[in-house]
Amino acid sequence: MRRMKQNPRPIVSKTEIEALAAAMIYGLACLVGLLLRLGKPRKTRRLEKLLRHAERQVECTIFQQAIHEMGLVSRAAPMLSGRAGFRKQRSNARVIVKCSRVRLRNASPFERCMRLIAAMFDPTKYVARVKRRLSHGYIDTRLIAYAPPSRTFITHALAPMPAVADSS
Repeated sequence: MRRMKQNPRPIVSKTEIEALAAAMIYGLACLVGLLLRLGKPRKTRRLEKLLRHAERQVECTIFQQAIHEMGLVSRAAPMLSGRAGFRKQRSNARVIVKCSRVRLRNASPFERCMRLIAAMFDPTKYVARVKRRLSHGYIDTRLIAYAPPSRTFITHALAPMPAVADSS
């Protein structure tokens, strides 16, 4: 009897991505309404934190759209054998998410919000940027040398010294 193979499940479904995008557009519209009600707000820490959070969420949504369009599926992480003197280090995933370049750095809060809304309504340019970056490959775990094995130090330190004749 042949074994049944199940197709791997996509990381995030299309309906989940669309729901997340709709929620992001609603949240950004509320933020724009707040900015219009305040007039021309000065840059405060709270407003900056709110805008950075919104930008990060839009970047993550665009990243998920790109993954879905590329057809990537979840897979088991490769097992890296940690040899003596090496450790495994996971990379920061924010670097790969930020490659969509949605953020406007030195713009007013209103312009930043409008850029995010425009990116959510027409994400093709930003999704293409992320897909181009992902096509080069992404490695999230690597081995880092941190200390030589202690056994080599012990064997070299306690190595027997050859007997030398006393010439005195």
